[in-house]
Amino acid sequence: MPPAFMAGFSGGTMRPDKSFGSEMGMVEDSPVPSSNGTTETTSNNNKNSTNMVDAGPMLMRDTWNARPWGPLGPMMDEGLAAGTDLLFHKNRLSGLWGPQTPFGLWLQENQITTIFFGGVNADQCVWSTLVDAHFKGYDTVYVDDLSATISPDYTTQMTRYNADGYGKKPAPDCPNAVL
Repeated sequence: MPPAFMAGFSGGTMRPDKSFGSEMGMVEDSPVPSSNGTTETTSNNNKNSTNMVDAGPMLMRDTWNARPWGPLGPMMDEGLAAGTDLLFHKNRLSGLWGPQTPFGLWLQENQITTIFFGGVNADQCVWSTLVDAHFKGYDTVYVDDLSATISPDYTTQMTRYNADGYGKKPAPDCPNAVL
């Protein structure tokens, strides 16, 4: 992993115990509304459990902190099992970083030319993949309603502003998508 990348995820400290793979310890699991109106926790969907969960190593595959939040995790699992969803692992901010990635190969094999983007963090992973896709010749669409970040508000404004430059102007009948 490049040193600058490690520093970005360690708060600039370059301490290996504060970056990728470092143990995050026990954290409070946020209650989320379920589809039936009750409140559940994201770790095991048992509202009677304690709200503490082992977050695991930071940003490592198959850990609690790398899973989709709340009800999106089980929905992803259902989609993968049904074959309606796809999952591509990545080892950089961008899912298209470098000469070839599993995602890039799938796009080529399926002759995909337009990609709709949304996710977390909008100003980091989503933005990095959108930029790489643009530079690789794909038509890119940033979907605001599918994007969020924990970064300051101005980063979301930057993402929207720059996505507008890589794509076309927002469609009048779909104001939340930058086409």
